[in-house]
Amino acid sequence: MIITTELAVAFACPQCGKLLIKSFSFFELNGKSELNLECECGSCPCVVSLGTDGNIFVDLLSTCCEESHEFSFFLDEFHEDSLFGLVCDTAKMGLGFIGTPAAVLEASVSCRLPMPL
Repeated sequence: MIITTELAVAFACPQCGKLLIKSFSFFELNGKSELNLECECGSCPCVVSLGTDGNIFVDLLSTCCEESHEFSFFLDEFHEDSLFGLVCDTAKMGLGFIGTPAAVLEASVSCRLPMPL
């Protein structure tokens, strides 16, 4: 089992509605408190951080309920084809994906965000 170090997050910007796919490496998070994933319009709807216990935290502003949602993943959950949905529990809508860049890109091409569950 190979754990990947490159990840991507796909989400819609709540400010302008543009679909964003942002890639990053675990190594970019090392030594930083957080990584701001910004849109071209100037908003920063997604922040990724690395916990002291090795967890990855994704803080994503919902396009549905306009609240911020935090998601947590263990580093060892990310394998060659890993893909996880990011869901707004309030509106029961899919907000995006996190996983390997290839899996995130494939999922993003086949759907429109936000998406009903």
